[in-house]
Amino acid sequence: MIIKVAIRSLLAFGVSVTLFGGILTAGIGPARAGELDFDSCPPFDAGSGTVLSFSSPQFADFADVAFVQGQTYTFTTTFRSGITSPYSRYTIHAIIGNIPIPFEGAETPAGAVSHGSTYTNSINLPILSSYPAVRATFQVKVNSGLQTNVCLRFPAQIVSG
Repeated sequence: MIIKVAIRSLLAFGVSVTLFGGILTAGIGPARAGELDFDSCPPFDAGSGTVLSFSSPQFADFADVAFVQGQTYTFTTTFRSGITSPYSRYTIHAIIGNIPIPFEGAETPAGAVSHGSTYTNSINLPILSSYPAVRATFQVKVNSGLQTNVCLRFPAQIVSG
């Protein structure tokens, strides 16, 4: 089930909301531009942390995400850590036919994390011209060693530049 970032934050405070056409109703107001739809990862891969927001300045609404070959995209993730670790890193994969394919240059250090603390990090995703035009599920993870802290997925496509 797709979960809107803004809804997740409100539900955490016990607020009942309804999503209609990208607008949060019940007197809450519109969702923030740039926030993206995302799915939680499967339970075996979801991690113990919580994603609080996921956004990109290059995508102003909830429309389909289309990456143009040869461009680089920036994403900002805010999450509450579910683990304590002296190091962590972001990884990004495109999942095509249930096979995760890593992106070159997208692995980014996220630094030390402490259980219960909130972190905001930006990552860059270069879409090389050599990547094929394809629709896929993109997976963003924050890992500490073999342990997943947070994980999210979103649908997108790579298009010719």
